[in-house]
Amino acid sequence: MLKLTRRALVIGTALLLLLSPTARASEASFEIEAAPAQVEIVISKPAQELSVYVDGELTQVFTISTGGPRQSTPSGVFFVRSMHLMAYAPKYDNAPMPHSIFFTRQGHAIHGTGHLLTLGQAVSHGCVRLTPEAAEWLYALVQQVGPRNTTIRVM
Repeated sequence: MLKLTRRALVIGTALLLLLSPTARASEASFEIEAAPAQVEIVISKPAQELSVYVDGELTQVFTISTGGPRQSTPSGVFFVRSMHLMAYAPKYDNAPMPHSIFFTRQGHAIHGTGHLLTLGQAVSHGCVRLTPEAAEWLYALVQQVGPRNTTIRVM
């Protein structure tokens, strides 16, 4: 199977039609597997926002809660280490962390929270909290495109 980027697919189909005026794009005799989408999750600690980019285009922006002054969320570029539909934080009375996307060895994750009134404030123990609905959406997106195609940038 030939793997091509979306751009190469469009250009290749256009060339096929140009070279053979009677050909139709749907009649191409080769299989094409489009390259998987690339997801970038950008976390702004000053703005308390999480922005999601798919193939470079802004798709969603969510209000979040990052780590407070004593336990800040680390800055840098990270990759998905693991994903769990439901995780628990033993250090914090087994607090539930639905739709967790872990991105550091120390256990920092992006996950849903029930503490909705704290969103927009830096008050977590270092994780990135967002609404349960936003966490579910983000988890499904990362699962769909694959953790290897996802980058997390914390600023």
